[in-house]
Parts: sequence; structure tokens; C-alpha cells
Amino acid sequence: MNKWPLCAAMLSLMLLTACSSGEERKRHTVSIGISGQTGNAFPVIKSLCGVWGDVASCQVSPTDNVLQNLEGLQSGALQLGIVRADLLQRAWNGKPPFKAAGMKKLRVLFSLHDEIMTLVVPGHSSINAFAKISDKRVNIGPEGSDNERLVNDLLKACKGAASGMVPSRLEPVELGQALQSQSTDGFLEPMIHPNVGLAQAALSNRLELVPIEGDCISSLLKSQSLFDAAVIPGKIYRDVDQDVATVGVKYWVIASADVPDEVIYPLMKKTFDGIDALRQGNPVLHHLSPRKMVKLFDVPFHRGAMKYFREKRWFRDS
Repeated sequence: MNKWPLCAAMLSLMLLTACSSGEERKRHTVSIGISGQTGNAFPVIKSLCGVWGDVASCQVSPTDNVLQNLEGLQSGALQLGIVRADLLQRAWNGKPPFKAAGMKKLRVLFSLHDEIMTLVVPGHSSINAFAKISDKRVNIGPEGSDNERLVNDLLKACKGAASGMVPSRLEPVELGQALQSQSTDGFLEPMIHPNVGLAQAALSNRLELVPIEGDCISSLLKSQSLFDAAVIPGKIYRDVDQDVATVGVKYWVIASADVPDEVIYPLMKKTFDGIDALRQGNPVLHHLSPRKMVKLFDVPFHRGAMKYFREKRWFRDS
């Protein structure tokens, strides 16, 4: 009997086993900070961790607030996080509520969904355009909140539209009741769509979504990297049949600069190879586009991310 085929088969099995063991040794555990700033964060992280499953095991680390989350990344206590672009920009540049020195160990990997500036008014309201909020009572979120700061960033660019506007300080959960009782003329809030609270409010109230557009918005989009053009899709809320043009702010997946390249690179590859699974698995991620996910931002990309982008020829070597 010729023993060579048997020996060859055993050798092949040994090589496969060795390769398999090597792959297992390369499977890292990554700690992801989450501040609970949005109800969509946990499902998004779950979707990402599902795609990363072959190369990384996720350890989710809840924090009390976004400041704590970013401090964990700056110190290296956390490896990854998801944060809204305006807060990331403030942390990097050392603007309130962050320390003036800035958090220079933060690095970006890729962006995800938008949190979209949403102007909600009662049905048949006289506010039928963004410029019409002048002299109206418009809710912009609790005083000192992250949402209020973001709304104010928008209003500063459109001073004419906001001239004489009277801000109110209601919580998002009060939206429906406040519009029904006419204690406010509208809500101007950053929201991730589809939004459960808005959908529920629309079931018991006639609501309209007003486009946020005009010359000041066009200038804003050209002059800075924080806001992006965005659309609230039609037909996801009762009586809102058409798409609504507005602006949004990205959520970014970020890392500490201390995380080794060999941990980040396979996460990048798995993310973009699995983009269809991300789109199909979570409605918030339905419109993901690789071109938009790697837009240049104030905060630099992690070296492991840049290695992947250069292999894809999305960026040139600098």
C-alpha cells in the first residue's frame, strides 16, 4: 500500500490546524466605551461586533457620560468608542466642556450614521421654512446640554433665521404634549432617524417636518467640516410623504492612539468587507457609503486605518 497520500493528507491537516490556531491567537478583545447618549448606540455596536466576530471579541464598557467616555480613550483605559462629531471636535480642540489642552490621543477610524437636525412643528403651522423660526418659541434642548450646543452652532451660522427666536428648554420626551398644548411653536433637535419618540408623537398629533435649507446653510456646508447635507426619508413618519432636506452631524467610531495597528487594521477590513451586512442588519445604518465614511475630519485617522485606506487607494501617502 502506498503511504504517500496518507502522509500528505496528515501533513495538510497539520498545516491547516497550525494556521487555524494562528488565526485564533490573532483574535483580539477590544473594549468599547459607550456613554448612553443615544438609544441607537447599543444596536450599532452589536452590528459592528457581529461583523468583527472573526477578528475581535467586543467588551462593552458603559460610562456615565461622553466626557468620561472620551477621557477613557485619552488615557488608554478604553480602546474604542462611538461619539458625535461636534463633541469629538470639541474634545480634540479643547473647547468646553473639555479641558483646554485638548485630547490629542483620539484617532478616528470611520464615520457611521448621521444625527440629523430636525425641525418639528404642529400641522398647518406658519413655520413652513427654516427662516420662519424668527420670533417663534422653539425648543432647542435642556440648557447646557450637548444638543443645545449643537443647535447653537447651527443658529450662529444663520443669525437672520434665528433673530428674535425665543428658546425653550423641554426634554425630547415632551415633544408631542408640548406641540399639542401649543406651549412651544416647534422643536429643533438633533435626531437619529427613524426615531421612536417622533413616530409615537406623530401617531397622536398632526406634525410636520420643516426643511433646514437656504443660503446660510449652503455657506455653512462649504465653510466647515462639522455639518453635512442630510435627508430625512419620506414615509417613515405618518403624514410625512416626501424626503426632507436638512443637515446632519456624523457619529464616528474612534480609537485611542495607543491601540496597536495590528488590532485596528483587521477591524477596518472586516467593516468594509461586511458593509452590506451592516446596512441590512440595522435601519440606522441603511445608507452607509464607504465614500462618506472616510471623509477627512479635524481629528487624524489612526495609523491602522490609514494602512487599510492606502491599500484601497482611497488616500495617497503623505
